[in-house]
Amino acid sequence: LSSDDIEAHYACEIKTMLDMKLKLADDFADLLVVDSSTPYEMVQVITSILSRDDFRQSIISKANVAMVWAMDAEEQEYLRHFLDRYRKQHADYPIRRGEIAMQVGTKALEFGILATEDTKIFQHLSDIESSLKDKFKNIDNVHIELRGIYGGQYPIVFPDETLEFLQSEYDTAEEYHHYFNQKPLACHTILQFEEEGDERSMPKQSLDIALVKSLEAVRMECKTLQSFTGMGEGGVIICMNPKVGNAVVVWDGRTHLDVSLYLLGDAEEMPNVFVETFL
Repeated sequence: LSSDDIEAHYACEIKTMLDMKLKLADDFADLLVVDSSTPYEMVQVITSILSRDDFRQSIISKANVAMVWAMDAEEQEYLRHFLDRYRKQHADYPIRRGEIAMQVGTKALEFGILATEDTKIFQHLSDIESSLKDKFKNIDNVHIELRGIYGGQYPIVFPDETLEFLQSEYDTAEEYHHYFNQKPLACHTILQFEEEGDERSMPKQSLDIALVKSLEAVRMECKTLQSFTGMGEGGVIICMNPKVGNAVVVWDGRTHLDVSLYLLGDAEEMPNVFVETFL
């Protein structure tokens, strides 16, 4: 049997399935053993057969044990893959696969065992490891280790009725009280003014006067006032008051004006007052 010969593989699968059904009749197998004498091609055939859920469930008991034994763990790694594939075919908890490695001098051996319904698999695998160690304790250069235990996924249990939790079912009194009693630290507003027309129509002197009146309207006295020009056709005006806030005016020298107004405390209505006065 060649791994590349698909027709031969298919024929072997059919014959093996018929032989299994014939020998088992109405019975179910509860033990599956694949040892190191099983060639790779035959493991491919068995894997393909067991991948068919309906057929696997018709010949193998739900509670079953599967074992593999590799005399050369590196060369026969496919045995480990076969057992792990078998674990994924069953998928659901409480299935567990244990992997016991044996090092005899320079030679690596591997023993794998899988149980589908053993809820005490951890204890049983530990007992197997202890038993093997006790058996080979008088032989030099033999090291035995339970290398890993791999489980299945927990089944999804869907409730009979879908539960819907509404917002009204939660007590939000404390949250609402906290929300509506918050005190704002500050109010930051960005204002943009655009005058119609493409030519220069905003004299800087007029902007200074409008800014001063608008700041008075929002009760901001400029403790620090700076004006910058000569960086283009427009300019920048900065007004700062550490107890009230600050205002920054950027003018492009033509028809566009940006105002950054930052006021401390609850000043939600102040931007509207600033705009009405500025205009």
